[in-house]
Amino acid sequence: MMEKVKGTIKPLPAVELEGTEKQVKWASEIRAKAANVLLQECVLREQYEVTNMLPGGKTEIKSRPVQRIIEALKSEEGIKAYLESLPDFLVESTIKSMNDALDRYARFAEIMSNSSAKFWIDNRDNQEPNYMFRLFKQYINTGVKRF
Repeated sequence: MMEKVKGTIKPLPAVELEGTEKQVKWASEIRAKAANVLLQECVLREQYEVTNMLPGGKTEIKSRPVQRIIEALKSEEGIKAYLESLPDFLVESTIKSMNDALDRYARFAEIMSNSSAKFWIDNRDNQEPNYMFRLFKQYINTGVKRF
């Protein structure tokens, strides 16, 4: 089963911001806040669909925590131990969740690797309205890049 998992999570390298001293200071705060929000809401949570079984039932998007999966993905040993601890009927769906988490983490890492202070200032989440931050979340969750 290990060969079905795409890989492991690698720590993000520290990316030094580029810009004026004032921009870098401000952008550092914005990026730290963004990293926390995106990590908590997108990387450590997994979205799934739930359809109401009543006639004309609506489909809702819900999310669930996947911290244990993220922890397991930090090493091959962690992945193996996690998968071996599961009942057989959960292994395939867990592998899918692991691969989805790896994809979300890769998209998160892509956003976090942007070294432009201007990028972070222009895309801060406290502007009204700022659709870019919502687009970051959408990209991490779905892979649809609209920024």
